[in-house]
Amino acid sequence: MPKITLKKYVEEHYALQYRLRHTSEKGLNNLNQLGLDETLLSSITPQLVKTWVDSRLRAGKKPATTNRGVTVLKAVLNHAVGEGWLAVNAPARLAKLSEDEYARIRYLNPDELPSLPTDKEGEIRLTVRTD
Repeated sequence: MPKITLKKYVEEHYALQYRLRHTSEKGLNNLNQLGLDETLLSSITPQLVKTWVDSRLRAGKKPATTNRGVTVLKAVLNHAVGEGWLAVNAPARLAKLSEDEYARIRYLNPDELPSLPTDKEGEIRLTVRTD
């Protein structure tokens, strides 16, 4: 396999296709946060990514923010596999961080209650969407 750094691969092989599918540069900017620009693609291991994830969480970043960076990295590495630059995407099976503990709880105002669906007796009815 040819040797190429993450930064060079993104600039020369991935960025153009990314820009054709996305209107924002946010995903590419998330890659910069990884600090792996000069790392060879073949040297990006699950352990290296986990170390970065841990450092981001210790720095106070939320799991959703961290997940976005990892997701973009996985996409780049998948692209590199498809183009023959890598044999496998080693970090592909890393699980996303749980965001449950950071979920936002919102309580309804009394003015919002009439907008909820009710049954014949006026009791609030649970509605489940399955689309």
